[in-house]
Amino acid sequence: MPSRDYIPRNWDAFAVWMANFTAQLPTLAAKYGISAAVLTQTTKDNEWVQYWVDAKNAAKLQTRQVNDYVDDVANGNINGQTENDPTWALPAGAADAVPNGVKKRAREVVAGMKAQKTIYTQADGELINVVTAEEANLGEEHFTPELKLRPLANFAVECEFRKQGLNAIKVEFRHKGGNWQLAAFLQTSPGVFNITSTQPDNAEQIEVRAVYFENNANYGNYSAIYPVSIAP
Repeated sequence: MPSRDYIPRNWDAFAVWMANFTAQLPTLAAKYGISAAVLTQTTKDNEWVQYWVDAKNAAKLQTRQVNDYVDDVANGNINGQTENDPTWALPAGAADAVPNGVKKRAREVVAGMKAQKTIYTQADGELINVVTAEEANLGEEHFTPELKLRPLANFAVECEFRKQGLNAIKVEFRHKGGNWQLAAFLQTSPGVFNITSTQPDNAEQIEVRAVYFENNANYGNYSAIYPVSIAP
């Protein structure tokens, strides 16, 4: 679905967008007068994006492994299993460095295409995923967040989502049989929020939903309801 901004802010989504943009742009180059130098730079930019988004994800995973390792060794049983030291390294095959402004360079290419109003078509925009919600005439009813939840320690929950160019999402939760309560407003993904448990010494399953939040008001539809377990 087109968003308010065609370039995703979520890094994984941006990597997917950039890969498609790079793959499809050559098919439009002749029509819009996009130079070989621009195509070459876009390819280098994409290689850089793919490597460093992968590196960000690897670093995030390694950070969790390091934290788990320190917690297990510091707080574990004296006669418990000995933990292996965690590894810490960037992925192999680093991409060549590129100048600052990867996203701005992509926007300049798109702006140049859209400025050619006599030949630019929405179909071309869809091919490289640069059609905005405004261009597609999508109203508020088309915006529904999708969440990816992961339980953390101390009754916390990590939430990944796409902002679709909007300001934030409003996250709500409810205990079993309870009423919906505000959990958090999240402006960046992933975000983390904490829940006050009704069972402070035990795990508990709750339900979570979210809605986009724009100009101090709900925007669009509530998401599906997601069950998630919280624990000490």
